[in-house]
Amino acid sequence: MIKGLVYRIRSAAAAFLRPGRPYVPKPAMVTGLARARIDPTARIIADGRVVLGDNVYLGRFVEIATTTEGLFTIGDDTSIQDYAVMIGDIRIGAHCIFAPNVHVASHNHHFRDKPQWLIRDQDERFAETKTAPVVIEDDCWIGRNVVIAAGVYVGRGAVIGANSVVSRDVPPYEVHGGVPNQRIQRRLDFSPPQRIDAMDDACLPYFYRGFLLSQRKLAASRALGVVETSGQACLITPRRGKIRITGKRLGERPLTLSLCVNGTPSGEWTVEGREFAIEAQIPTDHAESVPATLRSHGYVELSATSAYGVSSVSVA
Repeated sequence: MIKGLVYRIRSAAAAFLRPGRPYVPKPAMVTGLARARIDPTARIIADGRVVLGDNVYLGRFVEIATTTEGLFTIGDDTSIQDYAVMIGDIRIGAHCIFAPNVHVASHNHHFRDKPQWLIRDQDERFAETKTAPVVIEDDCWIGRNVVIAAGVYVGRGAVIGANSVVSRDVPPYEVHGGVPNQRIQRRLDFSPPQRIDAMDDACLPYFYRGFLLSQRKLAASRALGVVETSGQACLITPRRGKIRITGKRLGERPLTLSLCVNGTPSGEWTVEGREFAIEAQIPTDHAESVPATLRSHGYVELSATSAYGVSSVSVA
């Protein structure tokens, strides 16, 4: 309680001395400060890299901290409300909503390694052995006072009820609550069809990560017959078969597409014309890099050198 009061006093004093500027002692380690909206009482202690997307919001007294080798990312249009504390290797997707007082950490204290020792001594001795990244995918709503434990994966579209302790993975589009968390209901039945169409709203959940899916941006890309993305993106498909992805190169820059299916590299294509079609076989097994809750589906990752759009994905 006293430590919390001291932190708030210090943060308020810092905000008074640097009006409009949050406390960021190592700004060179933080990408995206200029495009984010950050309350001046917030602080970012970046010993590792921090990457903020467009229009990220950090509320009053929000604290973000990374370790020397850590990476903390927040996607576009995600808001994190007052008094949230997030520490370690954490990836948060786009369009997420965090209520006040959420706690997320990618590590725990050590108390089992040498149970006869003091916990502080165990922390010092085994500090490098228990870090487990936390992943929270796009379009998640995390309620007030939620605690998310190390190593947890929260799937796209999930909702976590207030006061929950999330110690187990959450599949896409499920609503969880309780201590520990358990499923209460589903937002939708997450079952990818054989054909995923950019023009069909029912297919949007399977444009899983990295696509521009706000209604405003979706209207603009659908006028071209695609769902737009750039850089890295992920699609979810049926588990078995041959996959065919069609789309368009956007803009005038050259486009090289790399495909990885179920964690296995599956080819690279150079797109010289405007439209493209790429094909690959879906491997029967999944690599460890694929989230466990998604291994009953096809997990298709795309990376690109410039902007493009996907028109359809079909599995036969």
